[in-house]
Amino acid sequence: MRNIIIILTVMLLLDASMAFAELTKEDLREIESIVQRSEARLGAQLREYVDLKFAAQKAEMGGIKTEIEGLDKRLQMLTAIFIGLIALIGVAVGVSPRSS
Repeated sequence: MRNIIIILTVMLLLDASMAFAELTKEDLREIESIVQRSEARLGAQLREYVDLKFAAQKAEMGGIKTEIEGLDKRLQMLTAIFIGLIALIGVAVGVSPRSS
């Protein structure tokens, strides 16, 4: 039993020493290529998300623009009616008989 524990401990120490090994240039290139692929994929996903949000905002702004145009037409109509009423009041006051 003691021999098994010693053998397992030695194997564990040998295996753990591999973790302290240096990375080769090939390993670094492979890591760099993995990171670049990941960045490209994430960049494409981000662009797609932003494009979808932009399209949604543009559609919403189109609806708001239509509402504003409708309000502008109603405001112009009310302004014309107001000016007409003021003119009518002016004519009524100017035509009314004076008691002097």
